[in-house]
Amino acid sequence: MKSEESIIFLSYAREDEGIATRLFNDLSAAGLSIWFDKISLLPGQRWKQEITKAIRQCRYFIALLSSNSVSKKGYIQKELYEALELLDEYPESKIFIIPVRVEECKPSHLKLHEINWVDLFPSYEEGITKLLFVFNPKQTTPIRLPSLNSTSASFQFEERPTLDIQVYPPGGENYIKTHAVIDPSADISLVGETFLESLGTKLPYSFIVVNSASNEFMQVRVYYLDLALGGIRLGSHQVLAGNGEITLIGWDILKDFVILIDGPDKIVKIWQKDNSSS
Repeated sequence: MKSEESIIFLSYAREDEGIATRLFNDLSAAGLSIWFDKISLLPGQRWKQEITKAIRQCRYFIALLSSNSVSKKGYIQKELYEALELLDEYPESKIFIIPVRVEECKPSHLKLHEINWVDLFPSYEEGITKLLFVFNPKQTTPIRLPSLNSTSASFQFEERPTLDIQVYPPGGENYIKTHAVIDPSADISLVGETFLESLGTKLPYSFIVVNSASNEFMQVRVYYLDLALGGIRLGSHQVLAGNGEITLIGWDILKDFVILIDGPDKIVKIWQKDNSSS
């Protein structure tokens, strides 16, 4: 990754490399471009000059704060000073430096006390959701998430129609069959974590930030699976990763099909709305 293509500079203390790597991986999976020295610096480059250039060209500067970084001497302080100097060039309404705490600590720079920070503890997921909202506000359109999961006391599996779907592991032709609940009230389909694990391969995924029906911003992980419904292969499709074993077919797939149901749970026939036969 070239520094001039990056929009987010990730600054951290060497002792915090583990959490910095996790943050880099998750933000990259969300489609963001990150300048991370372990990945972005090339052999033979003069690292001091490259870091300075990357800071001056980035759109956002993440300052990863911990007891290590706030009290440590070294180049991390120079990175932060460079960013604080650039901060004065930004209008007050624009976000540039984002302090991100990985544990309970107090920033040593007075200017950082004037900037609202985000915590990756005690909930890492809640913290990164807030970060993703800063970087991708356009992804926060309202969406009807599946209301059912394996811990929902009000959910009765037998009360809704079910059907079999086929999932093809990446690069394979032998599908794995699973039982799925039909739920047209959900905007996005869901596949249970138990079934995802049974595929036994590393699946491509990304993160999206959505505004749920309860007007709550949340981060969700979505996978890209090659699906077939009623013998009709759909190709790669985006599905939400759900808790437990339940797999659910939402409106994102159902809108393209006609399903004849005899009684509460018997599927008679499935065909696509372009009149192709199952």
